[in-house]
Amino acid sequence: MIWLAWRQHRAALVTAAATFAAFCLALVLLSALELTSPVADPLGLTNNRPADYLGYVLLAGPTLLAALFAAPLLARELEHGTHLFALSQSVSRGRWLTGHLLVGGLPPVLLFAVAAALYHQVVAPGPWYDGMAEGVYGALPLVRGLFALSVGALFGVLARRVLTAATLAGVTVTVVEVLADLVRPYLFAPDVLLHPVTASWSAEVWTLASGYVRGGQLLPDGAVVGCTRDDAACLDNAGITGRWTELHPIGHRVPLHWIECAVYVALALAALALLWRRTRRI
Repeated sequence: MIWLAWRQHRAALVTAAATFAAFCLALVLLSALELTSPVADPLGLTNNRPADYLGYVLLAGPTLLAALFAAPLLARELEHGTHLFALSQSVSRGRWLTGHLLVGGLPPVLLFAVAAALYHQVVAPGPWYDGMAEGVYGALPLVRGLFALSVGALFGVLARRVLTAATLAGVTVTVVEVLADLVRPYLFAPDVLLHPVTASWSAEVWTLASGYVRGGQLLPDGAVVGCTRDDAACLDNAGITGRWTELHPIGHRVPLHWIECAVYVALALAALALLWRRTRRI
């Protein structure tokens, strides 16, 4: 079954390996040309570093994995009916499914995780709370890839058409990625600090919200009209006694990271459970 799965998916696996090699080559060239430093791109069209464009590719990695590699794993066989031959050769459905996932689906996921780790080491993207920096940090690329694999394979079995499965898988993974970026600040309770108006924070602090303190009440910034933070007399007349800030210190990075990983693992396991149940009915 492993040899058969390799024969069926070798074109996709070679493509994944070639893409990984091209990514590594681009990363080496950018590093050699010192284009990983925080400077504008060569054309001066944006404020992005040239190396950031490789980061955008990694951000889209799970969507590409789901649509281009995971969805066709099973959908192509079901669309062409070739699965009937394999299942008629005393191959169980569980072995058939496992062979495709391990041989055809897992290698691209591992290459994606390695590419993300290399990018994180070479480029060191942005502050720790930036979406691009967190997306390539620690175990998150691996679990994001595994989630994309499970969702793509699931839609392949449900849709039984490559194009339909790829579209549905890509859209689903993209929606989950966007939602994950939106809820990430609230996966772990932030700190709320009261401090003087003139206090400032280092770049390692992830500030979520802030405002003024008046009479024990926490007011948003827009509640005090006509005063600036430097105008002490105006703030005194308005009854402002300080400021409040809702933030994540850098010490929250580890719990935020592992909670998000756990969410992706739970979603991947749920998709695999549905995939296994559906495969038994093929």
